[in-house]
Amino acid sequence: MSTFKSAERIVAYNVGTVYNRLSDTENFQNMAGNLPQELKDKANIHIDNDTLTLSTPQVGDITFQFAKRVPNELIRLNTMSSPIPFSIDIKLAAEQEEQTKIAVETKIELNPIIKPMISKPIQNMTDKFAEFLASIQY
Repeated sequence: MSTFKSAERIVAYNVGTVYNRLSDTENFQNMAGNLPQELKDKANIHIDNDTLTLSTPQVGDITFQFAKRVPNELIRLNTMSSPIPFSIDIKLAAEQEEQTKIAVETKIELNPIIKPMISKPIQNMTDKFAEFLASIQY
């Protein structure tokens, strides 16, 4: 299992507020509607119940299921439809009363032949997702 970790990001909201916003799929739908147009042009996001589907021309559809929620600590998204199964952990920690650390980890089973080819894009995706989560107005 390969793990790709983002740098920790700090947001100026308490951990409960951040967790409640990210763990609710309806909130994810609202956030997707507020993405910058350049991101909307690159990917279409559809959210239904406990699933989130990203559609991109390069990869096609990847559907994630909200698989685990640990209040104020963790939200795990597992792929349901992907060429290579993987999971994304959104890790939260209270930094101060009104600050939260956010980090993203992508865990994926890669065979040694393709690992060198896709490690950099997976790390970039992990970093960009953490950057996106840090830019949200909670």
